[in-house]
Amino acid sequence: NVDTTAHTVTSDAQYNDQISGPFNSIESTGLILPQNTFEFTFTMDGEYPYHCEPHPWMTGKVTIVKSFA
Repeated sequence: NVDTTAHTVTSDAQYNDQISGPFNSIESTGLILPQNTFEFTFTMDGEYPYHCEPHPWMTGKVTIVKSFA
């Protein structure tokens, strides 16, 4: 978080990974304070839209594709 205020990463679809758990910073680490980070490991390919709870206009999407390497 390179901002001066706290944010969240909150799944729009309440995605719950079978291994990593919920894609939701509030449930795992709480608010993401300035200069802190949030990490999540996706185990399935797909598109995962998210937003910031305190700032719902702040949105994003993580896209995971299978690796053929």
